[in-house]
Amino acid sequence: MDKPTLVVRPATDRDRGEIIRLLGEYRLKTSDRRGARDFLDSSPLAEHEAGAKSHEDVQVLLCHQGEDLVGVGALEIRVVGSTPRALLEIFCSDDSILARDVVQLLIETGESVALTKEVGDMDIMALPGDQRLKSSLEERGYRARLLVMNRSLRTP
Repeated sequence: MDKPTLVVRPATDRDRGEIIRLLGEYRLKTSDRRGARDFLDSSPLAEHEAGAKSHEDVQVLLCHQGEDLVGVGALEIRVVGSTPRALLEIFCSDDSILARDVVQLLIETGESVALTKEVGDMDIMALPGDQRLKSSLEERGYRARLLVMNRSLRTP
């Protein structure tokens, strides 16, 4: 039997518990990865899991396969100078082949939503070593704009 099709839709207040569960799984799955703490701590969605929902500045996108939530995208619109820019964060529950399709669909949906808000540029955050997301982004014409390097000054 074929698996249900992937579908992306905006989150509602009723989805909060499911979003928190997926973010918790993502946090556990990535806790030992370089940059994961900084990524999650700076995320407007993951930072405030209790308020994990869409609001004026953040559109939360859910990717379902049938009844299962398999990915969450948080699209934040920021005004830099006088230019609106979009920032898309992607949280995926699965490391399988399906994850590539989830990532692609969340990127496409984020781009569509950003264009309806007359946003001309979009950044997407990724953890170091996330080859699936990096490949999906490069296929769509994204290029690295900023590299953040870090070193602990407390380590001998």
